[in-house]
Amino acid sequence: MIRETNGRAPAKVNLFLHVGAKRRDGYHDLTSLVVFPDVGDEVLVSTMPVIPAKARQGRKPGPIVERALATSVVRDDEWVPGLAPRPLARHDDAGRRIRFTIKGPFAKDLEAQGHPPSLREYSPQHAAGKSREAKSSPTPVREVPRSGEGGNLVLRAAMALAPGRQTPATKIVLVKNLPIASGIGGGSADAAATIRILNEAWRLRLTKEELRAFGLTLGSDVPVCIDPKPQWMEGRGERLERGPRMPEVYMTLVNPGVPVPTAAVFKMLSKKSGSKRPQAPRSFSSARSLAKWLDAETRNDLQPPAIQIAPPVADVLARLNAQDGCLLARMSGSGATCFGLFETARGAKRAAAAMTKTWWAKAAAL
Repeated sequence: MIRETNGRAPAKVNLFLHVGAKRRDGYHDLTSLVVFPDVGDEVLVSTMPVIPAKARQGRKPGPIVERALATSVVRDDEWVPGLAPRPLARHDDAGRRIRFTIKGPFAKDLEAQGHPPSLREYSPQHAAGKSREAKSSPTPVREVPRSGEGGNLVLRAAMALAPGRQTPATKIVLVKNLPIASGIGGGSADAAATIRILNEAWRLRLTKEELRAFGLTLGSDVPVCIDPKPQWMEGRGERLERGPRMPEVYMTLVNPGVPVPTAAVFKMLSKKSGSKRPQAPRSFSSARSLAKWLDAETRNDLQPPAIQIAPPVADVLARLNAQDGCLLARMSGSGATCFGLFETARGAKRAAAAMTKTWWAKAAAL
């Protein structure tokens, strides 16, 4: 039986980001308050139980198993999760197979940067850097890329999550709705959603702490995305605590479509606020009180160098600040996505509509 699971990968927004000293491991100590608006990517996972070779000997397969064993290539337009009970791929006796597809408005941007295109098939041996051809399938097994965001992090997460353990044949579809390399944790959120879903689909029974520890091996922002709720994030991202209770607040996210390399931003960083957590209430009574506290007590240390590298970031912030009802405008993470806080959904939607003619913009609730 094919099992299908859908998971949200909401955007990660740093309401503030303070940078501390550089550590011996090369990372900077950071302090941030992270929230997750209801806009983001989607990860769709379908699994089919493994049929070991010994179990298949001496008996005729049923119709579903027979189709699965006969299938080596399934085009993306031939099978859509939830619409047709299409088997995923042939499974050899050496290990699991993972079929990976990228869809959505920003799928081509991932592929343009050298990320795996749609409908590639992978074998778990490549998590250890090995390379071979599938013994029982004409489809070549390609090595999983080791760096980058989005598709690569999803694959790295899936291939490394349960090494040496037999798991179902799996198809992963990443629906890429967020701009890539945009400072709102798209790749990290995608990886975290993949980890959460596969932990359930593969019945690994890993705890939240174990998932976060594994996520940290993929990237500093992955652990906080495992449980997408308001959180304090400190260290390089490994120290997490429940954040203050958020009021009813709405957000407009705007991305100008310009690259802001994180390494370059840190290289140009001249003023650091330090990694000490600012005093904050346990809860905020209103959107105005949240914006007032953020404006008085916090900043994004990476915003000034990001503007030097990508001046359109300053244009976005100016446009957000000029919108009726905008309580605060600030850049998230290392950029280039900026956010504006609003008291009402109507105000956030109106601001997004005013921006979409020039840039990518979305209104969302926390």
